[in-house]
Amino acid sequence: MKLRANKILLPLTCLLCCYTSALLAISPQQTLLMEGNKRYVQGCSIHPREDMKTRDVWLTKQAPLAIIVGCCDSRVPPEIIFDQGIGDLFVIRVAGNIVGPIELDSIKFAAIDLKTPLIVVLGHEDCAAVHAVLEGKGFAPSMENISPFLQSAIFESMKLPGHSLTNAIDTNVRLVVEYLKTSAPLAELVKKNKLDIVGARYDFHEGKVLFFSHDTKK
Repeated sequence: MKLRANKILLPLTCLLCCYTSALLAISPQQTLLMEGNKRYVQGCSIHPREDMKTRDVWLTKQAPLAIIVGCCDSRVPPEIIFDQGIGDLFVIRVAGNIVGPIELDSIKFAAIDLKTPLIVVLGHEDCAAVHAVLEGKGFAPSMENISPFLQSAIFESMKLPGHSLTNAIDTNVRLVVEYLKTSAPLAELVKKNKLDIVGARYDFHEGKVLFFSHDTKK
């Protein structure tokens, strides 16, 4: 009787998971990243696709599952926190996870030429770049080329209640996501459902990546 109940419950559970994913509009690629991050958080990373065979597979081609636009902070290595291997991620890292002309060209290359279907703009807790510009109220002398890209996020986040640095980090992620979604030709790929662009924030203490909802300003 117990076995029969399990057989009934398993399909129901699977259907519920699929239904929930559909409601949240989570892509298969994002699901893989979330599963990898869960393994990392739980301390059971499998460190996949790091062997010679994998290297040989990708000798003459690449097909990453996601583009990660992240900060260059040494404590936030995308392949490790998402438990991914060689060829899985197309990673662009720059202080404050900003996107300027050079970063945008790299993103377009992966989205158009490699047909990578997911972009994750990855901020992180206690971002030093955002903090420096926030403390300078829009400008940090040590980051003269990066500060202008963070100014809008800093000024907009000042209107929000709560923790000023977290607000600035999240606002910066959101503005970068919005910028990418309206940038040609990425906007056309989004419109055709060939590209998904989402924001996220990494937590140092738990190692968890929080993906922002599609239907909120976070």
